[in-house]
Amino acid sequence: MVADVIDYERYRTGRYMPGTISSIFSFIENLVSAFNTVITSLCLAAIGFHAVVPTTDTPYSAAFLWLGLLFQFGFPFIGWLVTFIAMRFYELDGKKMAEIREYNELHNSEGSMK
Repeated sequence: MVADVIDYERYRTGRYMPGTISSIFSFIENLVSAFNTVITSLCLAAIGFHAVVPTTDTPYSAAFLWLGLLFQFGFPFIGWLVTFIAMRFYELDGKKMAEIREYNELHNSEGSMK
């Protein structure tokens, strides 16, 4: 989708900015990835681990079971649901991308932009 957004930005504004768009994508991806530790820490604190980190010697409990199920199935489902909703409202379908590609090729061959 990054390449589609780069082409769409050129179509929309006339500016070719692959570095800027890729950097923004990378920044947001790293920001979301950084929240993994925060979410894990908050979930562990919610089940009672405020001062210590669980180790391999920590006894099993129902809270660990539910937390494991949340991480294994709950969060991926939430991610899938958010992706599904975002793609539902994504405007760049095949027909629109063909129009964008044609426009960009025409204006690239002429050496001019919008």
